[in-house]
Amino acid sequence: MSYNVVFEGTGEENSNTKGVRTWTSFKDKNELEDFLLRGLNGDIVVAEDVTEEEAISLTSETRVEDSVIAAIEGSVMPNGRVNREVLDMKLNTLKFMLGRRAKEGDLPVSFLDDGDE
Repeated sequence: MSYNVVFEGTGEENSNTKGVRTWTSFKDKNELEDFLLRGLNGDIVVAEDVTEEEAISLTSETRVEDSVIAAIEGSVMPNGRVNREVLDMKLNTLKFMLGRRAKEGDLPVSFLDDGDE
């Protein structure tokens, strides 16, 4: 079983991540703690050891556009380089989240809007 963790962006390093919630699955609490000790993520932990459904519920309030921006920009380290481990993790989570939300018919209107209004 996965150890699901919901993060929320603080906006400390990038204002585009403030308030954006994402979630990631770890093998266990030790893997999460190792990840946090390496300092690869400036986000705060909102919830841990939650079900996939709870994680999806906690992240579904975030607009899709904000999630995409946060996934990319949240992977840029202070030295300006992209941390591929963080980027891969965030994009995989985003892909799973979008697929799950589309399957459940839970894509926000802003995602479906073609911008003609």
